Order: sequence, then C-alpha cells, then structure tokens
Amino acid sequence: MKLLLLIALVLSTQAFQIVDDGDFRRVNSLLKADNTPIAILVGFNSYCGNATGFQTILSSKLDRHNECFELSPDPEYEAAAEYSMVTPIREQGARACELINANPKFQGEFDLLGFSQGTVVSRYLIQYCNLNGKIRNFIAFGGPLNGISSPPCGNWDLICTIKNWIANYQAFTENFASSSAPASYLRFPQYFQRYLDYSPFLAEANNEVNYSEDRRQKFLALHKALFIKFAQEQVVIPAESSWWGEFDRAGNVLSRNQTRTYNEDLIGIKTLEEQGRGVFVTLAGKHVEVTPNDIDEVVIPFLTT
Repeated sequence: MKLLLLIALVLSTQAFQIVDDGDFRRVNSLLKADNTPIAILVGFNSYCGNATGFQTILSSKLDRHNECFELSPDPEYEAAAEYSMVTPIREQGARACELINANPKFQGEFDLLGFSQGTVVSRYLIQYCNLNGKIRNFIAFGGPLNGISSPPCGNWDLICTIKNWIANYQAFTENFASSSAPASYLRFPQYFQRYLDYSPFLAEANNEVNYSEDRRQKFLALHKALFIKFAQEQVVIPAESSWWGEFDRAGNVLSRNQTRTYNEDLIGIKTLEEQGRGVFVTLAGKHVEVTPNDIDEVVIPFLTT
C-alpha cells in the first residue's frame, strides 16, 4: 500500500493567477537589488529540469545568479524524481547542505526558494545545516511546512477509520520512514502522540520534541520569510499547512495563530510575523503553479525591497 505515499507532492509548472492581498508590500527593508545569489529546491517526484522555465523568467527580471540544486547523485529525470520520493528529508537536507557549501557562489549571503517538498528540505538547511554562507531571505511556495495529514473521520465512518489507522501505523514504521520522503512530514492529529514519538523529522524541526533554542534562533536569523499558500491547493492537506496551520483532533482546520507551534513561538514564526519579517500571501491557483506575473508582483518585490 505504501500509504499510497499519502499525498503525491508533484511539482507542477502549470500557470496560476495571483491574488494580491498586498501583504508582501508590508515588508520594509534597506535591501535593494544586488548580486545576492538564489538557491532553488524543487519538490516530490520532481527534478531541476522542471524549474528551468521559472529560472529563465527570474533571470530576465532580476540580474542575479540563480541555481537549482539537484540533490540526486544522478541528475536524469527518472533517477532524480525517484530520489526525491524515497529519500528521507534529513538525508536530502544533508545532501543540499553539502552541495551548497561546496559551491563557490554560495559562500556569502544567499536567498533560498523552496517549492512544495523543497520547502521541507529548506527547513533542514535553515535549522540544521552549518552553512559556510548565510540564508538571507526564504520563500516557501506551497510547502507542507506544518506537515500533511488525512482529515479525521466521522464518528460512524468505519472504513475511513480503518484506512487512517493503517496509514498511521505504516507512516511511523522504520521501513516506511527510511524509504519515503513524505514520512518525514506526516502528521496525524488523531494519533498525535505517535507522531510526537516517531516522527522522523517534523516534530523535532517544529520544536515539539527535543526543544532546541538554536533551531529557533536559526529561523529568527532570516532577514525575511515569505509563505505562499494556493487558493486551489489540492496536494498539501490541509492547505493551511503552507501558512503553518494544521488539523485539530476533531478534523477542524486551525490557522497558524490557533496552534501551539505559533502561539508558543516554538520556532520563531510568530516573532517573524510580529516584526514584519514573516509575510503570508495567497495565490489563486493550484499547487505550485507559477507565472511571469507572479514573479513580477510577488517574488521580485519581496527579494528587492
């Protein structure tokens, strides 16, 4: 069953339209256009070839080096896509850390852009990696930042309950955790203690277990962070996870300011937002669909203001 990988986080290059709520314009900074390079990480069942269109458009708008980091030792599509699906996040993150540290263009400050599962690998870079350089700004496009879940079942929905129980059991077994990237960020609210006990990555990265002030301070060391949610999100469940929300145990979607992670400021997201350095924008499209207009109206202003 392989949990059916629960949710296939497949990076798409289809177009979407922006819903401009103006939030990104709140960020005031002395930073202007400069030569700061940009690192890009793509998502589940994807490879850097999927990012070439985005990179070309970004380069035409912003005269800065941008580079997609292929984490698979084999850059060909099939091998790279498989690597993204079956390699645990900690291993992918360590690989990203190694590649960026070895790249002479990324020895100083750089900006980090993550797409879908790439935002979770980005969290490893931010919170765990001893970088030679320093991440300045972070943009998370449609990321399962607070995990992916299956909604809790109704009181009399026996089939759903059995399926969720099986999924929960599989998700936190050593075999699944060592052979599936999504296992690193699965979060089952109805089996929350099991998540805390056995989550391979997310529970600790959230400082829900093994609290580390160092991990929190590394997030706070970002100059700015932009969290993008898609209005027609069909992959990240709940979609609010892209804004650090989650399901409660009754199946209700909690916004970020209703969660323990936010209210206790376990990793600094609340502080970033209160200081105007954490920005939340909704785009109208489906999962990680990006157009030149989005780059003009969201990405460029955020990186250059």
